[in-house]
Amino acid sequence: MAGMDQGSNRYADIIDRERPRHHADDFSRRHPPMPLEERAKIFLPFAALKGYEQKVEEKEIIYDPENGLSEDMLQDLNDQMLKLQTLLRQGIKPRVRVRCFIKKDGTDGEGRELWKEGQCEHIYEVRQVLEVAGNSIPFASLREIVIIQ
Repeated sequence: MAGMDQGSNRYADIIDRERPRHHADDFSRRHPPMPLEERAKIFLPFAALKGYEQKVEEKEIIYDPENGLSEDMLQDLNDQMLKLQTLLRQGIKPRVRVRCFIKKDGTDGEGRELWKEGQCEHIYEVRQVLEVAGNSIPFASLREIVIIQ
């Protein structure tokens, strides 16, 4: 207990003192008071665990096994791609809604289905990519295309 009293009285001589004030001295000229908004910005970039928030968000995503496409679905997808190609050749960039399966990194068949919507800008047959609203969607991940126009 004696050690505790010594530690608790360690700052007894300064604990009740008022905060030092600097008025027109050398210190106040070199270090003007900082507005509270600026002080808050000092602490914003601090992250005790880098990447922690991203890892938590990844854990919240529910992944499903890849189901693939039936013959009918594959035929519908092919028909829609042909319609898109025709429209693009005519200079029309239609609005589309695309369902695609995005694989989880490091897995063979797990991922999640997402809908992307926007203007269809280009079909790159050699790269096998559909360009929708700035997103490059590989043909292999396509599940459904709806032409909205």
